[in-house]
Amino acid sequence: MRHPLGQPGPPHLDRALMKISGANSFGKTNHGQRFPQAIAHRGYKAAYPENTMGAFAGAISIGAHAIETDLHITKDKVVVLSHDATLKRCFGRPERLVDVDWDYVSRLETIKEPKQHMPRLRDLLEFLALPANEDIWLVLDIKVSSQPSLPWLSLARPPPSKITQN
Repeated sequence: MRHPLGQPGPPHLDRALMKISGANSFGKTNHGQRFPQAIAHRGYKAAYPENTMGAFAGAISIGAHAIETDLHITKDKVVVLSHDATLKRCFGRPERLVDVDWDYVSRLETIKEPKQHMPRLRDLLEFLALPANEDIWLVLDIKVSSQPSLPWLSLARPPPSKITQN
């Protein structure tokens, strides 16, 4: 893999980037030349509140090849899309996501216009599964708050019925 400006990158970095992306992170133009793909960091946040479905749809509509978003987990273990561990900056509420349940979070609207609700990871995955969005790739930043990562670990464990006894 080569640097977008044509210079070769460090071999160890190039190999790492290929492993992380799982594919070539460069697209093709109509003339067969390579160009870097655009990653919409938290969506199209110049026009929509960050990490919302409006921001993601807006980013894709203006040509983003990928969406980057942040994951937190609610008290009832719903994976939601938020950069911050609290609701303060985007929703004007003092609570931490890990201390509230999805039912509470789902009713909140962003401070920034146009008003949006906080989506779940499931909502974004369903949106990206639509035929028009099947080529959009996703970068997930799993956030671990100052609390121990026990909520995340509990999601990784199999249900008790699936654990075998020796």
